[in-house]
Amino acid sequence: MKNSLTFALMFSLNLAAFAQTDSLTMPRSIQFVNGMPEDGVFLQNNKVMKIENGKVMELEMDMKLNDQSTISKMGTIQREDGSTMQLMEGDFLKKNGMLVPGPKRDEQSK
Repeated sequence: MKNSLTFALMFSLNLAAFAQTDSLTMPRSIQFVNGMPEDGVFLQNNKVMKIENGKVMELEMDMKLNDQSTISKMGTIQREDGSTMQLMEGDFLKKNGMLVPGPKRDEQSK
């Protein structure tokens, strides 16, 4: 009886933890170096996500890139020359400022 209660409790806790986990699918445009995703940002479910040292987290404040561009937590990219553009689902903005377009941006350019 004690074993079945322990099993039921462990199963319930695992199920609750699984239900709270957001699924994260990295866009195909992300570059990999030595098996690790390259540092940069991408947009998923209208949230700007940051990859840093292989860890993925939500971008909580504006981030300055190596080329002096800035990406806001809303996904607006402001270049050093003052021009702006919006990060789109599937895009990958490398830490050096290079934008790797995702499929939605590719469809718009056709």
